Amino acid sequence: MTSTLLPILPVVDDVLFNFAQSDGFWANLETAFGTSYDVVKATQLRQQWQSRNFSQIPPIEVVNSSVLGSANGAYGISTNKIYLSESFFASASSDALVAVVLEEIGHFVDAQINRVDTVGDEGELFSALARGVSLSPSGLSRIQTEDDHAVVVIDGQEVLIEQASLSGSGGVGGTNKTLQLDPLPQGQTERNVTLTYFYEHYSIPDQFQVRYAGKDIVNTGGLVSGSKTGNVTFKQVQGQDFLNIVVTAPQSGTAWDFSVSTDNAQINFNGLVGDVIKLDLGKQSGNVTLKSLPNSSKGKLLTDGHKWVKT
Repeated sequence: MTSTLLPILPVVDDVLFNFAQSDGFWANLETAFGTSYDVVKATQLRQQWQSRNFSQIPPIEVVNSSVLGSANGAYGISTNKIYLSESFFASASSDALVAVVLEEIGHFVDAQINRVDTVGDEGELFSALARGVSLSPSGLSRIQTEDDHAVVVIDGQEVLIEQASLSGSGGVGGTNKTLQLDPLPQGQTERNVTLTYFYEHYSIPDQFQVRYAGKDIVNTGGLVSGSKTGNVTFKQVQGQDFLNIVVTAPQSGTAWDFSVSTDNAQINFNGLVGDVIKLDLGKQSGNVTLKSLPNSSKGKLLTDGHKWVKT
């Protein structure tokens, strides 16, 4: 754990203590983790937090931003560690760091008390409930249907993680946040990236923008009420590796929340003789096309309609 994390840890501890002490603890636990969790293990966790014993919380490690891609944080199930993106850690506010650390603690709690991973992003939901953040019905539905899994390589080891997408909520004054993109490989000048976004502005209008390289790729065009989910594809170029998410909220009494995530539309593979490289689209929809296969390659491309295999 990096020593610069130390100032936020007492805040995280306080949130967990207050959550464990709250009358709504069991109802909120059911909202986040379902009804089939291990009550004995959950009770043990609650008692530990009530006595301010947080020794069971996984260690936190700051890793290179390229490891987690666009995720700000993640929990490694096999390593029992919380990972934070280096770029996010360097630029995030204390409140944002606390929210993401609590999200990954939520993933850890789910792994302790449930045999099967809870559907949706239970970590984001746990973080919101523990911090007392109110969620709209559409915001709650988005979290409960989100797929937050990925596989990353850390120190040469494949680790299944549950990711933290970039999200935020607040009131008057708005926000300006940065989402780190995967850097382009050396020698590649551009690639297509698909951005998925959601915003909820409730009854008092706000403005939502996503900007890349100084230009809007999403913009409500002014102050608007209501919510929207959408996606847009843009071209990422070498040296421009981040997005700015801006919420303008000038009116008192306003409330808003948002989430954004990215997927590279182009995936590059490199292999050696004898390698078998498989790409499983999982829940992703759309068509996969082969852009190029170098003349020097001894491989061939196979497909069974859902999985593509280069051998």
